[in-house]
Amino acid sequence: MSRHVILIAALLLGPPGNCSPPFPVAAAADTPTTVWFVDPSSGSDDPSNPGTDASSPLRTVQRCVDIMVTHSSSSGPPPSPPYADGVRGRCILAGGVDYGPTEGGTGRAGAVVEGLRGTSDGIYEIASADPSEPATFVGYEELDDDAVWTYVQGGDASAGEPTTGHWVTNLSEQLLSLNPWQLFVDGEMYVNARWPDARWDDRSVFLVENWQKSTWDGWFEKDIEKDSWVVDGSGQLAAGGYDVVGASVVLNVKHWFTFATTVTNFLPEENKVVYRVQPGWKGDKWAAGKDAFFLENKPEFISQETEWHLDMDSGVLRVALRGGTDADPSSLRIGLRVQEYALRIADSSDLRLQDLRFFGTTVYAAALTVQKTVNGVEFDSLTFEHPSAMKRMAGDHRYSWPTTLYDTSKGKPSRNRIFNCTLVGNEGHPTTRLRGDGMVLENNLFRDVDFTAVTTVPCTPSGSKASLWDGNPSVCTKANYVGGGTALEASFGTVSNPTIVRRNTINTYGGSSGLTVGKNTEVELNRIHGAMALQLDGALVQGGGHDRYEVGDRSDRWAPTLCGGLKTSEDCIKAGCEWSDGDGSCSGDPSEEYLSQDDNLPPQEAIDGSSYFGVVYRQNWLYDAKNDRISKRGLRFDRPQATCNGRFGNTWTNHGSMVQNVAWNTNGIMVKGSQLRAERNTITGSGSGVDGEGSNIRDLTVYDEFSEGTCTCNSSLCRSQALTCCVPGDDATFEGRTNVILGNLLASEHKRTVGNVDHLFPGRSEGNLAGPEMWGHLRDPWNLDFRPMEGSPVAINGTGAYGYEESLREYFIPGRREWLPSSPIPPEGTQGAKLDTDLMFLPRLSRHSLGKGGRDGDGKVHVVYAACSPERLGTLGPEATRIELSGQNNVAAVAEQLARPGRTVHWRVDTEEGTRDGAEALTGKAWSYTYVNPYSDENAEPLPPGRCQKYATSSPVNFTDFELSGKPVTVSSVAVDAREYGSEKYNYTLVSGRVCFNVTDATAGVQKMQLRIVTPAGPLALKMGNAGSGTTFYETCFTDDAAEKLSSSAGDPPFQGDWLPHKAGLMKILASYPGEKASARMLVKDHGDRFRDFPGMLDWSLELCYNGWEDAYEDWSAGEAERIRKRDEEAARPWCEDPITAMPSQSPSKFLCKKKSDCPKETCKKPICKKKTGKCKYKKINKSPPGSSCTKKQDCCSKKCKKGVCK
Repeated sequence: MSRHVILIAALLLGPPGNCSPPFPVAAAADTPTTVWFVDPSSGSDDPSNPGTDASSPLRTVQRCVDIMVTHSSSSGPPPSPPYADGVRGRCILAGGVDYGPTEGGTGRAGAVVEGLRGTSDGIYEIASADPSEPATFVGYEELDDDAVWTYVQGGDASAGEPTTGHWVTNLSEQLLSLNPWQLFVDGEMYVNARWPDARWDDRSVFLVENWQKSTWDGWFEKDIEKDSWVVDGSGQLAAGGYDVVGASVVLNVKHWFTFATTVTNFLPEENKVVYRVQPGWKGDKWAAGKDAFFLENKPEFISQETEWHLDMDSGVLRVALRGGTDADPSSLRIGLRVQEYALRIADSSDLRLQDLRFFGTTVYAAALTVQKTVNGVEFDSLTFEHPSAMKRMAGDHRYSWPTTLYDTSKGKPSRNRIFNCTLVGNEGHPTTRLRGDGMVLENNLFRDVDFTAVTTVPCTPSGSKASLWDGNPSVCTKANYVGGGTALEASFGTVSNPTIVRRNTINTYGGSSGLTVGKNTEVELNRIHGAMALQLDGALVQGGGHDRYEVGDRSDRWAPTLCGGLKTSEDCIKAGCEWSDGDGSCSGDPSEEYLSQDDNLPPQEAIDGSSYFGVVYRQNWLYDAKNDRISKRGLRFDRPQATCNGRFGNTWTNHGSMVQNVAWNTNGIMVKGSQLRAERNTITGSGSGVDGEGSNIRDLTVYDEFSEGTCTCNSSLCRSQALTCCVPGDDATFEGRTNVILGNLLASEHKRTVGNVDHLFPGRSEGNLAGPEMWGHLRDPWNLDFRPMEGSPVAINGTGAYGYEESLREYFIPGRREWLPSSPIPPEGTQGAKLDTDLMFLPRLSRHSLGKGGRDGDGKVHVVYAACSPERLGTLGPEATRIELSGQNNVAAVAEQLARPGRTVHWRVDTEEGTRDGAEALTGKAWSYTYVNPYSDENAEPLPPGRCQKYATSSPVNFTDFELSGKPVTVSSVAVDAREYGSEKYNYTLVSGRVCFNVTDATAGVQKMQLRIVTPAGPLALKMGNAGSGTTFYETCFTDDAAEKLSSSAGDPPFQGDWLPHKAGLMKILASYPGEKASARMLVKDHGDRFRDFPGMLDWSLELCYNGWEDAYEDWSAGEAERIRKRDEEAARPWCEDPITAMPSQSPSKFLCKKKSDCPKETCKKPICKKKTGKCKYKKINKSPPGSSCTKKQDCCSKKCKKGVCK
């Protein structure tokens, strides 16, 4: 196909005078970088125009790319001197405007980069002129201003009508022919009409509560010719009169697999939604009652604002806009997505995309063949918003178009890298398609990722093997579905070029796992949290590790030739296998004699460690993964539950390590396999109970040969795989036996044990501590300071992710670095910070030191300012401090005059460094926190428990509510919470107990009534059936200290006072209460006539009295007096009253920012957040201000034209 058939439209860019490139100027010793400029408003693609002068730019990106491709083909020997900043050629795009696929972008099929040949010391770049105002590619077409909109009131769902008010228009034939599949209104994604309801703006699309759970009557049928179904347990579909046949249905039916298809039938009387499995669906783990689903793409599903529907046959577009009837569609930017990729790259090397923004579109960079690869491609500081989404609205339930960086070459490093990019709102799995030996994923943010987690077939454009020019990105070749849902999947690396996943943040995702990795991978300093419950199973970091024996740089699996691979009867029989003459096959297990032959032993490279790098999880934070439907593990080395193979071939996990990770509010850490290492991890908040894999250990679960896991030596699975499981003399076939478990801190009981728990783990186990009190041995873990307290068992034993160092100046904080210092500890707005709090932060990101052989941050000076008020930051005075930290140091002690009870401290971190263009120092964002006030009345110590404590019934019980007879019946109980009395804090001794009761209106007489008390220590008879007289007892008490028993001749009604129990030993049965929370029961027995009525009312109490309370009360009184004194003393001390003195040479304050939205709006001026200075600047928009006349919205700086006037 001729490349000229594809539409390549001009890019709409800003005026050339606004370019302010942040790129370095070539030094005298550098070979200059060739620069081309693009500006479609004044540029020209005339062949005579080289485009190297900003005053005479090119018109289109495609022309700039074509010139770069030609330029790269003229390569010679490496330049001397080298290119400035290692860049041979750069295409600069002006920013501040949107590049749509038709009017001002890259064409429906995207701009093509093919045959570009950069080198590692002379790369090519496509970049924005100003990073703070990036060139923005959009994948949608805006509706014309003259579109006719009509408002329609909500109707009847049974008639196929939306049930809420909405706006309606008809699409043009041209736009409808592009099969739009996603809608945006003023930059906000609207949700396909769906049932049950969910929204994007409040992120409720991520809540499984907004899916419908199927009942146990659901059914999954593997046969694609037979029906499967889910059952709406709510009955709302049938009650609402919906006809859901033909709707899209999204189904989580196989734990970590979710698929989409269409509804083939609906049986309202049974609430059955019927569908059929599609060819290629994966997964074997279906369980009745576990399915969840939602429906889409019927107009009657529109029931709230921000939903939409497009009839692909008639072109009728229905949108429930915000504001309902008050909305004005003509003043809104309403866009329909029609583009998969803005840039498509193939058969190219050493290309960097930098400081670009993609909205509703994305980038495809993939090898065409093994020879036509993508190598040395870098995505640097790109922003992707809604980069990929399935086309279910357009009827496609199979394919997806994810952000792609996919290299298939073998035997050489890909050198591909995704650095400092942001991906938000991508939908469908895979969310990104990544592959390449030695790929680096570093310092990226993945936020609000995949709210459906539908497993798809990532599209490979048909006809594109020879050239991208020959392929149509919307037409896909036949391929297979990928695996289960995950927010980010990194392909395996090699021994010499491992995959690196470092300093990424993953925040809120719908798939089963947060990060899934393969062999030869290092996962370091990542921050992963916000796992939702849209899929079952999974972990925040999920990996299968290596096989036991591997060979080569790619860690290829090794195994001897087993029975199935022997082709002759002679070889089969010699190996001890079974030969079948019928089909000429060999089966069974070989003999140990055969396996011990030299040819069948693993080669040296498979046992000396040279054929694996390992899978390393190091210094990551994993948290917030507990949900009602499913809770996730923080880290997991996984294997199939039925694979009991520790010997050769496809074994359980080997050669992995988990070191210095912190996991909280997750299901803890799981280790399956052999030759694995779990060292110095800190784990808390794991909960209790049995998890989805049958384990009741939630902190650190290690599969072993005895009782934990599915391959214990006595299990049926292991016995059925005797060749590879629990093989005598081969320790690695006994799961867990060769593992190393060192120095882990478990802030909960481990197998009902606290303290040292080394004996409870398999393999080598040393220095592991467990118990709820371990959390209290850390500095301030509630505010992310996980360092141990001085002198604590954790510090002494070197247990947990952080060690104790008195002069520590570097504290690892995982996650993405920002252009300004970030991740403050204590976190912003903290209430109740400890008085010994240190100020810690994540140092800023800088390109200055990246790629120079040093760590990011080397050469920088961070200046920590702290003060009693925001106005005093950066000033002089006793209530404002300044601390300089160099390089990676990020721990600053707080000055004593600021660390005061109950006071709020404000702080920020500025950066002073010589940047590449000599820009001024960067001002950080201001944060604040408030100290705990141990002297406040709210934090006063409660009174110690008194000498006596009474526990009583809340109301009398009526004997007529029970069938009283000659058998004792429990009629009442009281709760006895005596935990304080048995605590270490109060050394009390129980000395007496008394049981008192009142009985009224016992018209049948009280003499025949027997009373018994029952405690956890046993029963005791208080009154027998021949004691007392009359119809009433009042304040009748039983105690071991009384003088006589109650009898028929002792005392007179109502028998007020103390009596001995009928049986001695009341104190004996009360002695178990101190320190416990339990109950006491009162039993009644009637010795009168059988089946008679026994009226009357009973209330009673139990009183326990102690010695030792006097000392506790005196201590409390002294402490309370001291607290009040310090409270009043602190209140009287001056705070923030000294005059403000400015630092020398301090410049006037400007608005500070981290992003453009931080800057105040000004009429007809575009705010720009300068990353280098962290301050707001403004650029005038040369269009009409509000109130001016207009004919279209493009005439107005607000882009809103209504009735001929700019709004």
